[in-house]
Amino acid sequence: MTARVPASDPLLASKFDSITTMRTTVPHAFRMSFDSVDGPYEIIFQPIDDWDGIIDISISGMSMRWDVVSAVKDEDGSVFLGGMTSGTEELWGDVYWFSLDFENIPPVIDYWGNCVLWRQDKGAASNSR
Repeated sequence: MTARVPASDPLLASKFDSITTMRTTVPHAFRMSFDSVDGPYEIIFQPIDDWDGIIDISISGMSMRWDVVSAVKDEDGSVFLGGMTSGTEELWGDVYWFSLDFENIPPVIDYWGNCVLWRQDKGAASNSR
């Protein structure tokens, strides 16, 4: 199944801007560290089934669990995971759509609010491949 990327989809619009993408299965479990303005943090991804997963994360001492509801593959074969942050209201004052490019070196998490990139965190140098 292929789909045209709607301009209103923050996960895809900035990276693909109407490029054809395909829904794909989520990867195997992994963990990665990231650097941010809130300090370093680690994400732990666990698939639930072939199409969905969860990310356990702790930022500034706040533990959260985010649902991964989107896995798409671009024309180059890169896979992006996406979903909504949950529990970030206290920390950041809002919830955001996240887009995780875990195959990039370094990995990148984009956080989107109202189709606008709010912030981008890059993977820590300690991530190994």
